[in-house]
Amino acid sequence: MSQMIENFIRLDRHSAESLQMQIRRQIAIAVVSGRFPPNYALPSVRGFAQRLNVSNNTVSLAYDALRQDGFIASKNRSGYYISPDAHAIRDAAVMRDAAREDADRFDFKAHFRGATYDQPRTTKPHDALVRFRFPFICGHVDPNIFPVGAWRECVRDSVNSLQIRNWAMDFSTVDDPLLVQQLILRVLQPRGIYANPDEVLITVGGQNALYIALKLLLSRRGVLGAENPGYPEAANIARMDGHRVRHLPMDDEGLILSPEALECGCLYVTTTHQHPTTITMSEPRRHAFLEKTREKGIFIIEDDYEAETTFDEKAVPALKALDRYGNVIYVGSLTKSLMPGLRIGFLVADRDFVTEARSFRHHILRHPPINNQNSVGLFLERGHFDRFIARLRQEYIAGRRLCARRCTPICRNWTIACALAGAVAISVLPTCWTRWPCRKRRRVDLCILKN
Repeated sequence: MSQMIENFIRLDRHSAESLQMQIRRQIAIAVVSGRFPPNYALPSVRGFAQRLNVSNNTVSLAYDALRQDGFIASKNRSGYYISPDAHAIRDAAVMRDAAREDADRFDFKAHFRGATYDQPRTTKPHDALVRFRFPFICGHVDPNIFPVGAWRECVRDSVNSLQIRNWAMDFSTVDDPLLVQQLILRVLQPRGIYANPDEVLITVGGQNALYIALKLLLSRRGVLGAENPGYPEAANIARMDGHRVRHLPMDDEGLILSPEALECGCLYVTTTHQHPTTITMSEPRRHAFLEKTREKGIFIIEDDYEAETTFDEKAVPALKALDRYGNVIYVGSLTKSLMPGLRIGFLVADRDFVTEARSFRHHILRHPPINNQNSVGLFLERGHFDRFIARLRQEYIAGRRLCARRCTPICRNWTIACALAGAVAISVLPTCWTRWPCRKRRRVDLCILKN
């Protein structure tokens, strides 16, 4: 630790400030900044003087002044230590300065009042995967089943000398070609979407894709129609830009094509796995949507949320797969099926829309990290993604079965909806739920996180 002090002290022998004052000042700054913990032992006077190439008296005077100021303390036969009260002195000084400055500080709370970005939003417990075997929360992937070895291999290969030449440049006008190709082959085509590379834009997660789409579509069309209940972030993004949001009713086939819906300039729908009900929009409803919105000139943002983890082997094709008019903007993400922290999303639309979206993306973040794009592209290309999704589906099926097995014996009025859901299962609780004894409710909490 004394080596750290030696590295920290910098003496300027040409300065007008004395060497003793320089030592005193720099140690005091280190204590105030928390660099040295309480009771930390300082070097002896002689040892420190030798390291700094100064006289013993210079160090002794500096130590004595620091002791009087309360920064250090001395112990008989043990030398000098950082005073346990030194941090209290620092905190008191900080509080005095803060109180003194409060009257003159700019009032940011008043500045943001009425125009704050702090809106109700989706939050997820950080310890869900530790506390629960099956947390039933969207976007939570158990790291124990993630193929860490395969991912490590792809990351390693993406930084070899050849690959670095491919991605160590500014990719503002293009995305990683391998990732775009693999998204088209392994993610979009299974959903019935056949796109060209210039119709795909890589984003920093699905929410970034949603933000870009809403920003472009609502610039001249000010009313967003959103599902009720639905994903709150879509409404938040629209409101932040001053647009109106109309919350539209649903039934067991998805969003209802009401007159109010057909008066909106843009509709946001989660067709395959509706958030939060997990309803899948029926195929007749999808065709009706396309026909009516084409007639009215309405844009549709299709968030194909968790489509890759559906249990249905005969899944309904994406709305974008049926689109022949070009008014459907398809947004998706690999976050829900890989890792939330990876933040790889995508947007699929007409090439002219993607060109404009790419230009807008340039102004807010230029491009998502290309090394991450390339790593994910290799992960897809080598088949790791397909094998992982197959295992993920089995985990979700097992979780739903366990949920049913645990809950049904407790109350026969308990029902679990949406057998084709992914990470989330919707449970219809009996009206007597709140009157159950704690022991009985705790048995359910073993597999259900939220109720």
